Amino acid sequence: MDFFTDRKDHSVEDLRRLRTRGVSQSSSTSHSNADGNIGETSTTVPIPVHIVHCSEDIAYPLEFAEALRDRLVHEAELGEENVKLTQIKGAPHLGCVTHPEVYVAIFFSSSVYTY
Repeated sequence: MDFFTDRKDHSVEDLRRLRTRGVSQSSSTSHSNADGNIGETSTTVPIPVHIVHCSEDIAYPLEFAEALRDRLVHEAELGEENVKLTQIKGAPHLGCVTHPEVYVAIFFSSSVYTY
């Protein structure tokens, strides 16, 4: 069961892909760039991330989820507004199986949860 003991963090480059793979949006207004050419501006919209931690998960303690959240916010530069961490009290590792109603509520609502 090496996956419990031989864990490796995602690289910063991997985490930043969540920022760079966001949806590109072009501005409808034209502008002149440094060369005087007229073109459109485009920005990258970060992909929002919602981390769900189950409080009774013995394989992954809350500290792992908090560390991932912090890395996404700071190292991947997604910003606090794009990264949420929710803990489901009393749920085991496969909380999506034992507490499906909570998972549904989390992913179909924009509220901040404390379960």
